[in-house]
Amino acid sequence: MLPSFSVAILSRLPAASREKAVALDNQRQAAHAALAAASKRLDDAYSRRNTIDNDISYQVDQLPPSQRYAEEIDALKAPLLVIDAEIANLKAEVARTERDFQTFDCVERAAKWLTDSQQLGRSLKHQALPKAKAGGDHKALVEKTRARIGDLAEQIEAVELAPAPADDLRARIAAEVDRLAEAGRPVVDHRDPGSIGGAIFRAAKADAFPIWLARDALIEKLTSEVKDAPNAMSEADKKAALADLAAALLDAEREEEALVVAAQAAGTTITRRRAADPRALLEIA
Repeated sequence: MLPSFSVAILSRLPAASREKAVALDNQRQAAHAALAAASKRLDDAYSRRNTIDNDISYQVDQLPPSQRYAEEIDALKAPLLVIDAEIANLKAEVARTERDFQTFDCVERAAKWLTDSQQLGRSLKHQALPKAKAGGDHKALVEKTRARIGDLAEQIEAVELAPAPADDLRARIAAEVDRLAEAGRPVVDHRDPGSIGGAIFRAAKADAFPIWLARDALIEKLTSEVKDAPNAMSEADKKAALADLAAALLDAEREEEALVVAAQAAGTTITRRRAADPRALLEIA
């Protein structure tokens, strides 16, 4: 399995972040190796089961009709019960190792984020994680922090979906009607209408001509449909609110990562979210 982080990516990271990226990727590759090994053992078990099943079928066929009783056949099939139990255990092992491997999805996501064109020109600096509360219940604190992260994400979505103020919408409607009307604005032809190619006027776009003709009525009609919304926000207000919420979200994600690291140091493994912010995961600003 190839490393998540290329040498070029690692070279751009601050030393502490690079060390963490390498450690996380090593853990990810170890988890993948464990999954591959468990899957191989399961495949081998299925292959052995097929062989055992074929052998049992052959032995049953060799029994004289007078000996083909359920007890005899069940005795011959006893090895199947053993291999089926082994397969059940191996299936559980594969499921567990697959879950373990999936906990490192955030590492692959961080690598892709670093290779994104928007990040290639960024100067990356190390930003240490905030200090996690010592001696606390890390799992409970992580859940509490994740609830805050979810709340902040919902707030961001609400701001993004907030409608524009009524006056802004009316101005946009008027501007859009003017744009369409301009495309239908006719040009008066001053040549003799009877001459070849002559006409009284021509519209650049015939389908937009009615819009130009009824421009004022259209704007009045359309703007009258606009209603005030209690959660309306201007673009400037949205931009400011989103910046504040994004900063608060990143702070919360850094707190989450600090708690995950503290829990690991205390011997407790907490699965990282796949959507964990790469800046928090790799401790970069």
